Amino acid sequence: MRIRFLLGEILFWSHVPVILFWFGLFFVPSVVWPAKMFFHFWFIALAFASQLLWGLLLMPIRNKFGWGVCFLTTLTQLARGYPLRDPRNHDHWFLSELFDRAGVTVPASIIQFVLVTSILLVATEYLLI
Repeated sequence: MRIRFLLGEILFWSHVPVILFWFGLFFVPSVVWPAKMFFHFWFIALAFASQLLWGLLLMPIRNKFGWGVCFLTTLTQLARGYPLRDPRNHDHWFLSELFDRAGVTVPASIIQFVLVTSILLVATEYLLI
């Protein structure tokens, strides 16, 4: 059981570099990295596409479509012992759990709004270059 807990924690914390990279690239000036906008767009597009694809693959298991099902979150929840059909495997947000651990309650709707807004900002920035 201790190994499952440790694996779950490793998978949980492995989200951090992805999230830091996702939002951190907004603060890297294009002068420092001229191809940043191109990379940022494709990084987010691939991350979003992978979540869509994973959501499609899980449709027969969960009997509904989820546009933001993170493969890494699914692995984290499986390591914690939750079956694929369990809502914690597909209706769970890493950032919500991270904030909860820090003692701050942030509604999932706010997190969804921030993520969708960041996708739209990157897409707009990419299309304007």
